[in-house]
Amino acid sequence: MDLKNHYRIFGLILLCLFFFISCAGKSASFKSTSTYDGKPVELRGSLKKPEGNGPFPAVVLLHGCSGIMDTRQDFWVKKLNAMGYATIQVDSLAPRKIYSRVLCQGDGTVPGLDFSVRARDAFDARSHLQSLDFIDSDQIAVMGFSHGAISALVASKASQFGETPFSAVISLYPHCFQGAFSEYDAPVLVIIGEDDDWTPAKLCKKEFARRDKDRRHDVALEVLPGLTHCFDCPGIRDYQGHHMEFSKEGRQKALQLVSRFLRQHTR
Repeated sequence: MDLKNHYRIFGLILLCLFFFISCAGKSASFKSTSTYDGKPVELRGSLKKPEGNGPFPAVVLLHGCSGIMDTRQDFWVKKLNAMGYATIQVDSLAPRKIYSRVLCQGDGTVPGLDFSVRARDAFDARSHLQSLDFIDSDQIAVMGFSHGAISALVASKASQFGETPFSAVISLYPHCFQGAFSEYDAPVLVIIGEDDDWTPAKLCKKEFARRDKDRRHDVALEVLPGLTHCFDCPGIRDYQGHHMEFSKEGRQKALQLVSRFLRQHTR
């Protein structure tokens, strides 16, 4: 092989590596303000931004009880980046050596990790984003899925954590606990399927009817007909006795709702 071809191949390898890293996102690590088993925690995440120098608004993404699900998360990261938002996916499980099958059982909590701790993870991720010069530190939203969706609703009550509110809170198929739509300090959007048999839509309807109507922030509940839990998860199968089915049309509808909500409350 002559020297010219050698350098050409080497250049192609570098180019491929560049695009691989760009697509995969940059690893991020930051200190948690919570402890686990009495020890400090170094949280990890995947950070990705649109092309350019910014500053960009950003969205903190909170996974479900099974951890970061690439088939779901990659879609949302790609779409949010295309809309001009940086994203950080926070891994709440691996740094604490918690297995997803344990968290998905029972009430969704394990010693040292409940929804308040995961809400704190979201605030910690935001603090990390605010330290970056390509992030618009005043325009950061949080978006959660299932277990992460409940945690996002908890994070909507920022004053209870002594924190400033997120710019927007988006919650996909959460369990709407008592008081889910009360004392929120940020605009809130909940999206859930009418046929969700794990986190029933009827609970969200009940809590939404009891919402604090005198709060100054918008709160919206969108119940999508014919959709199950995890309707935006390609390849999803029934799990722990709950029926789940991917819906491309449902995911697209959710994307439209999320896009409109973010445009209204950020940037």
